[in-house]
Amino acid sequence: MTTDVCDLAAAAMKAVKDNNVPEAIAALDRLVAEDASSVLWPTLRARLMLDKGAGEPRQALADAERALSLQPGNAEALLLQARALKAIDPASSGVVSACAQLASMSLTAKQREELEQLRQERATVQPVQYYVPTRSDNCQVICEQAAAACSAWKEGNKSHAQELLLKLQNDDCSSSLWPLLLARVHLAEQTPSEAIAVCSKALTTGAYRRADLLLARGMARLQAASSSSAEDAKADISQARDLGGFAASTAQDLSGCMSKLGIECRKGGEPGKAKTSASSATPAKASAPAAASKSSPSSSSSKPASASAATKPSSTSSSSTAPSTGANAGAIAAVLKARQAEDKGLFREARMHCAEALKLSPDLPQAVLCLARMELANGETSAVTKLIRKSHPSVLRRGPGRLEALSLVAAAAEEAGDWDTAQEELEELAPLAQSKTEEPPTKAGWAPQPKLSDILGRLAKARWSNGDRSNGTNLAQQILNAEQIQIQACEVACTVLIERGDMATALALMVKALIAHRNEPAEKCANLVCSVMRQCSVEELTHVLAPKQEDLAGDQANSIAEVVGYVGLIMKERGEIMEASRCYRKSVLLAPDNGSLCLNLMHTFALRRDDLRAIAWGERYFDRLAGKIPGARLISRTLRGDADVSTDAAPWKMQDFSGKPAFHDAIAMGFVLLKLLFLAHAHAKLLDQHGSESGSQEISWQAKLKAMDVEKETVSSSVSSLMEPGWHKAGEIASGNVPSGHACDAHQRVLLRLTVLLEKCRQGHDLHLTTVRNENAYFGCIREILQSTTPAAPPRGVQSLSPIYVVGDSHVLPCAWQTVDLRKAEDESSTCHVLIPNIVTGAKVWHLREKSKFYTKAAFWDKISSLPPGAPVILILGEIDCREGILRAVQKGKHNGVEAALQAVVDTYLALLQQVRKKLPSSEIFLHPVPNVLPETRSLTVSFNILLDAPATQAKLAKAKIKLLNFSGMFVGHPNGPPMMDASEYAKLELLPELKLDGTHLNPAYIASHLTPALKSAWAS
Repeated sequence: MTTDVCDLAAAAMKAVKDNNVPEAIAALDRLVAEDASSVLWPTLRARLMLDKGAGEPRQALADAERALSLQPGNAEALLLQARALKAIDPASSGVVSACAQLASMSLTAKQREELEQLRQERATVQPVQYYVPTRSDNCQVICEQAAAACSAWKEGNKSHAQELLLKLQNDDCSSSLWPLLLARVHLAEQTPSEAIAVCSKALTTGAYRRADLLLARGMARLQAASSSSAEDAKADISQARDLGGFAASTAQDLSGCMSKLGIECRKGGEPGKAKTSASSATPAKASAPAAASKSSPSSSSSKPASASAATKPSSTSSSSTAPSTGANAGAIAAVLKARQAEDKGLFREARMHCAEALKLSPDLPQAVLCLARMELANGETSAVTKLIRKSHPSVLRRGPGRLEALSLVAAAAEEAGDWDTAQEELEELAPLAQSKTEEPPTKAGWAPQPKLSDILGRLAKARWSNGDRSNGTNLAQQILNAEQIQIQACEVACTVLIERGDMATALALMVKALIAHRNEPAEKCANLVCSVMRQCSVEELTHVLAPKQEDLAGDQANSIAEVVGYVGLIMKERGEIMEASRCYRKSVLLAPDNGSLCLNLMHTFALRRDDLRAIAWGERYFDRLAGKIPGARLISRTLRGDADVSTDAAPWKMQDFSGKPAFHDAIAMGFVLLKLLFLAHAHAKLLDQHGSESGSQEISWQAKLKAMDVEKETVSSSVSSLMEPGWHKAGEIASGNVPSGHACDAHQRVLLRLTVLLEKCRQGHDLHLTTVRNENAYFGCIREILQSTTPAAPPRGVQSLSPIYVVGDSHVLPCAWQTVDLRKAEDESSTCHVLIPNIVTGAKVWHLREKSKFYTKAAFWDKISSLPPGAPVILILGEIDCREGILRAVQKGKHNGVEAALQAVVDTYLALLQQVRKKLPSSEIFLHPVPNVLPETRSLTVSFNILLDAPATQAKLAKAKIKLLNFSGMFVGHPNGPPMMDASEYAKLELLPELKLDGTHLNPAYIASHLTPALKSAWAS
């Protein structure tokens, strides 16, 4: 095997001299595969491609980057990388970066000449003084030496071969081929001690070809023929056998050694079969120590003892493996149950199993770490530190648990923004991670251990965030040279690049990391994406993805649009609504027929009250489909108010679209259109206007829609609301500014026409089980309101209306545009109130807490900020917490029980209300109780309302001048409200027939029967 590489090197060298480029490339292809640890072959192949034009520059770039991953800072590889980048894109900013690095490196005369040429073409790098090295890094020289060594070997001139191999070992120190060949020469010369020394030194560097080196050292120890050498030889040969991966001739050497030492073959395999996992782990270990050792002066001096200890292999404690009998066996069994529950998110159950394990085996690290992981997942950072540092400090001192324990303590500090502590822990953790030899067994209850690259990336970010910018940047660069997708290293690098003004490279790095982690939760890349996109525009991002956008078409345009849309999704989830809107707008312009992107655009625009533009984008989508789908034409023309719209258009079917997801997206967009229109305008008369009503049948929003060219509309701080401006003013609204009966009737016809069509489209598709279930739920509620209820007649004698703004979750729907008469019997006022809907879709109280970054929080405060000063407000929140959040929080162990979880949400609600009061100091604020509609969660909603009405809560509400609305009984047989009963009994209570709607929301009839009396009472007080 070893002479094959030399033969290939000689063949490559001969082909280069003969200018036989194809043969040289073919030989180098084999050399790259055979000697994978050497930087020589990829750099030589890259140079040949660039000098001779043999192949694509992108292949040369890939070879240069491969060499840099093997040996970061290799001048030849860096120079070839710069040349390849220039060949691909003469304006690439990466050329400037590479030239800047090369300027401070030692270069050969030829390399210096090439760099000067690059400098002249770019005219950006300042003149520098170069140091001429004493040794040669020239690939051709190394090839010539390898060929000469091979010839000397074949001619029997072993001393000359040894001399050349020693020189090759020094000149190409990253390759383990040369020490292996040198060891073989020593074996042939009968000098086993020198062969042992060469192999031992090579093995300490974490080299490739470990199996070959172990075999050579074992053969040398056999040759030494001492009793101690025989035992050592047996260990080397056994390990070489387990690693495997030998060529046929070398496998014969292995078999001979095994026969001499009495070593059996592994079951099910030949001696030369490879164990790939063992060999593949070695390079990562080898590349990391230099990076991790660059700690800041303060951290390196403050912990000399612990840092030193971390570099030594840790001994495994007695509790780290799974004994078969006794208390420890029971403890391990309990931990395994805890791990299963942890993976399912059942943290409360997992905690009980961990408590059982710790009772049987105190300080069992697997149980301690399981508890710490769950605390970290719940955001309880101080609990993580207390658990590991104070309650169970032994996990930090010994055994395989030490690695994860330090990682968790560091993660808790990172989450809390304590970068000083985070850096301190990670400085200690990094050398420990490098000395790790194997993963602890999962069958003993251990979780997967943190990756070395992730630890180093986190350390780079911690250094940077803690002010040690130089070391943080250097470490991040070293990590990215080997693994260009490590998230924290990318964060540091992108920040540096943006500070330098190199937006393009920062965006390219962000996109590369984003694509690599596309199958992981989007939150993993959120910090990276948001930090970059706050400084870069969507146009810059698109230019990086597609420099020639005018040439994009078909699948390529759709792929680019999906990436831009995914960036928008991440921004939206973090509450960056405006930037998310810009991303989605660009993605839809790139791929106008992509329903998923258009649906997300509409949702995102609606979050910032940009409803008219959301409608316009939806209308544009259906207008593009109008030629092939009659139902789509109906939607488009209905929105624009065309008089000749057919009302009996056939519904669209799944076969009209490219697949089920596209079909669902189209229906969901129809649902969103209906929802936005339902909330934007009254669909029944608001005033008892006498006489005939004249005027246009056109609705005000239709005129705005027709006048809008949505493709030219940009995303800015200004929004285009569907609602008339008059509704955004506090105080009375004169009858002349209230929509006429004709306009309300026309709006209702639009809503009913859309409802009929969409109902036909959704029949038989079980949309409540799909990704558009939320849009389907909104549609179902609005459909019931429109088709199953009769609008209440406007109060008589009313000449003007005064708005009350209702802000909250989907329970705002039954209130929308309903009138409430709060006048007393003796009151001669001619003014009533109208409920103006302000929905925050999916709003949970928990997501509105101070620490949250979720998009519903941004949408909620946007709604509150838009309310006119002094206007009365009703808040409806908490039902989704009871339906989705409470039990899940208990399962995850965030609270000890349901009562504690309910109280935590109520406390969060009170804190939120105090902030609302600060925003609306002069407004009357009323608190709507949580609707007790769903039987499955009724015990929770009733308990929630009881807590809201508790004396302690009432005292805090009174201090904030907020009034809780007290409703009369809503259940059959309980006019004064539900009595105290078991949770299962609450589900059996029957809602009053007139209050039933869709099973989740109250019928609008409750406005007159329950809300108006409660509001009148609170208003009077």
